[in-house]
Amino acid sequence: MHLNAKTILQIHGRLNRLGQKNTVKWHNLKIKNSFHGHEEIVLLTNWPRELSTEACLPYWITGALREVVLFELMKAYMNHPFNRYAWIVTYDRDGPKMECYTQTLVKMGHAYSALAKLVMKTDREQFWTENDEYLMVSMFEMSQEISVEEFKTWFTCGEQLLRQKMQEKLERHIMVVKSNQSKKQQAKALKDQVKTRKNKYKSDEFINPEDMEGEIEDEDEGEVSTDEEFGLPGDEE
Repeated sequence: MHLNAKTILQIHGRLNRLGQKNTVKWHNLKIKNSFHGHEEIVLLTNWPRELSTEACLPYWITGALREVVLFELMKAYMNHPFNRYAWIVTYDRDGPKMECYTQTLVKMGHAYSALAKLVMKTDREQFWTENDEYLMVSMFEMSQEISVEEFKTWFTCGEQLLRQKMQEKLERHIMVVKSNQSKKQQAKALKDQVKTRKNKYKSDEFINPEDMEGEIEDEDEGEVSTDEEFGLPGDEE
């Protein structure tokens, strides 16, 4: 595992050469609930600053919704078992003491995958942009009442059926969050975290791929700043 996504992409690229006859399968090895998890969170949090422009997402997909879709793209490339944005949201909410592989987190990850699928085939841009602030808390509330098995069926159903199954439930939870002061405060706190990440990337579209030149040379400085941002369990002791 490396803290820089560009480095990992280069490593994977060198495994496949012109004229190659056999399929290459690569694996990133890690130990659960170890420092490897911390490294992966840092990697996945930094990756969107280059992936955002390369992905060419619709202009109206912004804020947390944009991060959800970007993390779904990263899930597809890295073959993650669930959308890792669940880690980022839970870290924002609970801090470094969070556990990365609870059933709740897995369900949230599946919910984000379904959300990304729904958003990329929608004609309700205004609805999503107006409610972006409340989406993450609403998704958490919704995931509490749905089983992992039901979430998995959402991945394979068609657009119309997914809209019936998910969008109606999500709209109901958004209304609940908007009417509850405590949940609105949670939503604002998570929105502020998204803004902080966005400001760190220095533009609405994060930064351009060509601006990544010299990234590896500056890597040591980056690791210091990310370690400060993502403290490890036990740092407070």
